[in-house]
Amino acid sequence: AAEAIPADGILAEYTGEVLDADELASRLESKLQDGNTDLYFAHLSNGLFLDAEQYGSVARFANHCCDGNAMMQKWIVLGEPRIVLVAKRALSPGEEITYNYGSTFKQAGDTTMKGFKMECHCGSPICSGFVGGTVESSKKKRKR
Repeated sequence: AAEAIPADGILAEYTGEVLDADELASRLESKLQDGNTDLYFAHLSNGLFLDAEQYGSVARFANHCCDGNAMMQKWIVLGEPRIVLVAKRALSPGEEITYNYGSTFKQAGDTTMKGFKMECHCGSPICSGFVGGTVESSKKKRKR
């Protein structure tokens, strides 16, 4: 954050090209075949997704952390779905903005990205072990 942000402060709207599930699957497959794991997808609503790679806002540059300091929220504005990156707590100037990448898919119960797994190195005590993984599953692993 360039300046101090209060808890629940809006950081940026997550914008991008709107895709249907078939186009998302095609782009994901193409990227992974090329070895490209730089993904900028978010679940918008009703089988629609955002690809922020080329037409996205600065929100696409927030990094993943299983226990990030921000979260994605889905809003309806004038009848249209929107995704907004919001601070979970107060952020200091210069602090890196992070959120759990899987959150926009999990909120909607979407399983489009279910087969995609990339190892996570966020260092959080509740790290799930992979980017976008469910934190609850990591808690269960540690109890064993």
